[in-house]
Amino acid sequence: MPHLSLPLAGLLTAAILCLSLLTLLVLRYRRRHTAAQKEARRRQAVTRRGRLCDGTINDLDGVLLLYSYSLAGVEYTAAQDVAWLPLETRESLLRGPGRVSIKYLPNNPANSIVLSEEWSGLRRQSPTPYAKERQGAILG
Repeated sequence: MPHLSLPLAGLLTAAILCLSLLTLLVLRYRRRHTAAQKEARRRQAVTRRGRLCDGTINDLDGVLLLYSYSLAGVEYTAAQDVAWLPLETRESLLRGPGRVSIKYLPNNPANSIVLSEEWSGLRRQSPTPYAKERQGAILG
């Protein structure tokens, strides 16, 4: 078994200590995601990989949208935080319970959404100003 010279062993020990310290610093001070960022990433993942099913909006409790849906004979009741939506949009969500489309992850059907930044399962959306203008032009 070869022996390392004393200066080489000291240098190797110092390098290992420096790498260990650097690793600890990176782990301690790396950017941590906030709860809102984690929820946005979850919505994005469900939007991209999710499958569709029918559901029903049951209630809007503050910033929680309560809804239910059924898959393979299992009834799910879920809530989605919609605090990221503008207040006017949240208030317009419940003009009475209604049918919506739900996106869920096939490997975890309880992980579901009704809305995301890129997708909406709402079926009863009000027309855009352009659609109203166009309808007036057609009828007028």
